[in-house]
Amino acid sequence: MASQNQGKSQNLAAVLERPKARLTLVSRPIPTPGPDELVVRNYAIAANPVDWKIQDFGAVINRYPTVLGSDGCGVVTAVGSSVSKFRVGDRVTGFAAVIYNNDLNHGAWQTYTVLREIATTKIPDRMTYEEGCVFPMAMATSAIALFVQLGIPRPTGQPTLQKSGLLVWGASSSVGVSALQLAKNLGFKVFVTASPAHHQYLRSLGAFDVFDYHDPAVVGKIAASARSAGTPIKLAFDAVTEGTSARQSADVLTAFGSAGSKLVLVLPWSEKEPKPEGMEISMTVAGRAGTDQSELGAWFFNNYLQNSLKNGSIVPAPKVEIAGGGIAATQKVLDKLKAGMPLFALPLSTATKASTSARVHFTSRLPTRKRKRASSSSSEEENAQEYSSGLPAASTNPLSLTPDEIAQYRLAGLDLNEEIPSVPGWPHRGLPGEKSWFTPGVKAKERDGKGKGKLGADDLEDEERANKTGPVQETNCPLQGPKLRMQHLSVLTAVLQRCLLEGDIPRASRAWAMLIRAQVAGAGMDIRSSGYWGIGAELLIRSGEIKARNRFHADEDSDYEADDEDNLVDRDRELNEEAWGSRDGLEKAKAYFERLILQYPYKRQFHGSVSALDFWPAMVSCEIYGIQHELKQTLKMISRAEEKDEDEDASDSDSDVFSDAESHVSDEDGGAAAIEQRRRDRKRWRKAEKRWTQKDEARQIALLASENIAGRMDELMTSPPFSDSQTLLRLRGMLALYIGDLSVPAMPIREDEEGNDTDRRFLIRQRISDHERGKRSLGEEQSKARKLFKRIADNGEHNLDINGLYLGDDQDEMEVSFDE
Repeated sequence: MASQNQGKSQNLAAVLERPKARLTLVSRPIPTPGPDELVVRNYAIAANPVDWKIQDFGAVINRYPTVLGSDGCGVVTAVGSSVSKFRVGDRVTGFAAVIYNNDLNHGAWQTYTVLREIATTKIPDRMTYEEGCVFPMAMATSAIALFVQLGIPRPTGQPTLQKSGLLVWGASSSVGVSALQLAKNLGFKVFVTASPAHHQYLRSLGAFDVFDYHDPAVVGKIAASARSAGTPIKLAFDAVTEGTSARQSADVLTAFGSAGSKLVLVLPWSEKEPKPEGMEISMTVAGRAGTDQSELGAWFFNNYLQNSLKNGSIVPAPKVEIAGGGIAATQKVLDKLKAGMPLFALPLSTATKASTSARVHFTSRLPTRKRKRASSSSSEEENAQEYSSGLPAASTNPLSLTPDEIAQYRLAGLDLNEEIPSVPGWPHRGLPGEKSWFTPGVKAKERDGKGKGKLGADDLEDEERANKTGPVQETNCPLQGPKLRMQHLSVLTAVLQRCLLEGDIPRASRAWAMLIRAQVAGAGMDIRSSGYWGIGAELLIRSGEIKARNRFHADEDSDYEADDEDNLVDRDRELNEEAWGSRDGLEKAKAYFERLILQYPYKRQFHGSVSALDFWPAMVSCEIYGIQHELKQTLKMISRAEEKDEDEDASDSDSDVFSDAESHVSDEDGGAAAIEQRRRDRKRWRKAEKRWTQKDEARQIALLASENIAGRMDELMTSPPFSDSQTLLRLRGMLALYIGDLSVPAMPIREDEEGNDTDRRFLIRQRISDHERGKRSLGEEQSKARKLFKRIADNGEHNLDINGLYLGDDQDEMEVSFDE
């Protein structure tokens, strides 16, 4: 990333060279503005969901290479000859035009961006660049939806209360919160849907009523609320258009009569769904604010939005996660955004360049609630009033936090909008009054100094404070309600992690079973969160560890007594390898994953959620591990048998075996020594042949099981999203290499030709033929793996352990390069 003083001479850009490629960093010339354009030095840019979709699907953009990004915020460095509303040095934000004019100079993801005057607005001095970059494209999308598609007149003065209500479906999205604020300012009672976590936030932005879109009865509840308020809903805006959202939005309008109602979507109406009769359904496009609706765009950005930001009737929304690294971090941000994060703002310099402090405080909209406590001094009452609700009277603006500050907030367990308590030594010391509220009282003898422990400096300060404020309460207030349940869950989690660490699988399994049966606020635990689905699989796989370990000890106790120290070390190492998992455990884990795959199928509208797309690689990996483990253990047993055979042969060679042979064999037969040597050779060959056959049978069993898995994966990966999964592609390629290795049997053991019969010679030739055929299969599997890994490289994936793999004699190393 270019430093701030380098920005004047260098324009660092994240360039998309071709459709579906990864972004590359390129130093471009600083653009010059056209007559009605201005050049802005970006200090913060934003990434939206549409950006990764353009990259992945190659849509919207028709000219490459290009620079993506529709939202940028910074300082004007140059203006065109016809620009009258802006001048050099203005702090502005704007809707970059690259998505509708395909000019890479108009992309936001570069240090210097060209903005059109009609799509630019000034930001107030109190607003940081990170706040200013999050809403331009969303505001343009909402403005087209409300003023053009829904036909709402532009405001001319004070807003008047509208007779009908307006529905915004998916109001917590960037477009949704923009539409909510615009509709509220236009005098509508705005009914919105969102997940429960966003309800309070949306109410603070002006929503009249908020509903959970997951509720099966949400349509009826919205209609009932609107009727109760006396405001029929005739206008609706679906700000997400995913799954059944369009259909449900139409159903809300139908409840008040389809005739004359209007519904606006951000994606086209599904052709599979019949359109309600009499309802006008259309789609909004942000780019129209700079094309056929440019007059509206100029009024909206240059006047209405600028004044609304200045007077505070519109605030920067939604809440975003700020990512450090500037332009160089855009691809990482896109990857996270694709995985399900809502919106990112990338500060392009360490300072936000705001004229005010980097941290802005807002008055809390929620009343401060006091916690009932025992009577104490006035100072303790003040502390209780300030901290009892968990939030101070003022909150921190999360958009102005640096990445390092965000990490500290998370470590402290605070939300980003909470103020850090101004308590000396916090969080290493509790909040005032917290110790007497949550922990048992101090025993009398410890307060008197008669106990064995000694008070530290901090404890002495607390003791002095207690002496000044009054006697310490000896009675404890037991935890009740949600706090008690949360404490119970915390204990179960601690027990689970501790038992896993110590290898106590039975007790960990019981803790996990209790944990997944627990309920909080009437809802059960979601094992997909925080990786608990993986813990469940591990517990099933390791469920037979104790039994296997005890059986090993019982069978081998006598052998341990005779082993020397080196052999004991080797035996312990082998024991640890054998103790992790069992065949029954792997079968249980496979059945467990199959149930999860059926219970949580992949859904495009919830791309970031843990689903079958995550469970399939885990299940296949466990199956492959089981195959490899069984083969390894079988070969280890055969190897031990070979060592035993060698010891027996060495023992036989030291004994006298010639005395009896001399009396039964004549000199014409070659002598007793030769006869005995041939007998030993045949015996040794028969043992070697037996071991070779056992190894080949183990190889064939592993090969058959691996090919079975490969067939299931090939069937699964015939359609997206599984066909595009980088994890599955890599796993399938590695499995192809493993199948290739298993396809080649060992060369047969040759006996002296003098003693070979016809059947034996035929068997040897057949095994040699199998070996050659296996080598051809190896080449085919390596070619298949090469194609799979090439697909990964073409998609721009890097940091995988496939670079430099040996994939056949015709290609010593994999000829795939990854962009760093």
